[in-house]
Amino acid sequence: MMRNQKFKFYYLVIMFLNVMTTGAGAATMGEILKDDIAPAADAVVLMAEANLFDTIGKGIALSIAQCEGIDNCTPAVNRNELEIIISTLDTRISSLSERHEETGETELEAILIAYANARESYAQYIDKLATFSVAEDLTEPVDVFADDEESASDEAFDVFRDLDDEL
Repeated sequence: MMRNQKFKFYYLVIMFLNVMTTGAGAATMGEILKDDIAPAADAVVLMAEANLFDTIGKGIALSIAQCEGIDNCTPAVNRNELEIIISTLDTRISSLSERHEETGETELEAILIAYANARESYAQYIDKLATFSVAEDLTEPVDVFADDEESASDEAFDVFRDLDDEL
């Protein structure tokens, strides 16, 4: 009897690993789903995605917390990125709400709650991001080493004139 249970356990482990390494599991588990795939995805895959959104949110929260109280610190996320994530979450909530109403799948309730909680967290991150003075959304990167001849004075280059005279 014990031998039969071990066989079943090993069989389940091998089947799980097989699913995770083939296209069936690898394309959906641990990734943000494409908008056209998500509405029909399995509940397990959707919950994995909701957990992934939660994990990403924790990283964002740490990035924001790291900059709190520090001048000229910019978190590793900007408002536009957060708005894209919120838009994706809104799409998930909308499509899964419709699916829940049509099918009555009770497992979707916990998933909808997870997505709604994640969405609320991301909205709070936007509010916290707005408190940073340098957390402005920059459309173009700033080149801090750019040559701005108008702002450079002749005095700044006096040091180099001495070297030119010696050469």
